[in-house]
Amino acid sequence: LDELMDAVLRDWPEGPAGIEEPVLKIAVVGRPNVGKSSYINRLMGRERVIVSERPGTTRDSIEIPFSLGQGPDARRYLLIDTAGMRKVGKVHQSVERFSVFRAEKSIERADIVVLMLDAVQGPTVQDKKIAATILEQGKGCILVVNKWDLAQGASRKEYETALRRVMFFLNFAPVMFLSAKSGFNMRKSVDVINHVAEQIGLQLTTGLLNRVMHDAFDRVQPPRIRGRRMKLFYATQTGTCPLRIRLFVNDPMRLTEAYRLYLAGALRKVFGLEGAPIFFEVR
Repeated sequence: LDELMDAVLRDWPEGPAGIEEPVLKIAVVGRPNVGKSSYINRLMGRERVIVSERPGTTRDSIEIPFSLGQGPDARRYLLIDTAGMRKVGKVHQSVERFSVFRAEKSIERADIVVLMLDAVQGPTVQDKKIAATILEQGKGCILVVNKWDLAQGASRKEYETALRRVMFFLNFAPVMFLSAKSGFNMRKSVDVINHVAEQIGLQLTTGLLNRVMHDAFDRVQPPRIRGRRMKLFYATQTGTCPLRIRLFVNDPMRLTEAYRLYLAGALRKVFGLEGAPIFFEVR
């Protein structure tokens, strides 16, 4: 084999010095047949992945480089089309099990995850499980309601209110209504992806971060645990993608989950952070 490769490659020209990596990795995930491949084809402007009404057509995670603009100002992406993620109990074939595994690995590798829902069917238990996986991995997230052209008689405001009620643990994720078939809101979805990309990489200034955190503590005191409250001494940001905030307190065991959510909400009111999960490390 080495001799064969030497003979084949001997007269080949030199390749480029290096291939520029796509800046943003975007995994499009969801249940089977919600329109993930159609969405990517519409973004690309041509049929790059197979689309069929039969669920389970996409068996593997397919990576597609994609760019907008030209020159140094161009934004580069890597779109990852994934297999539909069904309930484990309904996955019978080994190939399908591998497909679900690859989809989960794609979430792990991505910077931003687009969770695609079917507008007609609405969110299901499986959608909530996929959302939980995204949250566990700490990924930027966008909820995309596809096939909006088929949702007759529904208003976006009412639909989003109901969706937020079901997917309450992703209340920080922006909601997009679009139709991959007609092209409705496709360009706007890219704008939302770019906005979330900025949010997950945001660097919060330490002074303002501490003012916001201390103001939040002053407005609403932490609950008493065994007769004592948690006190905040100092806050600092330790990471991005996802955002990680380290809190120095008198007793880490006194931070309840409800108060953790309250602190995250206080940060979002000041900094925005749409689509960006926030993780607190308490010391």
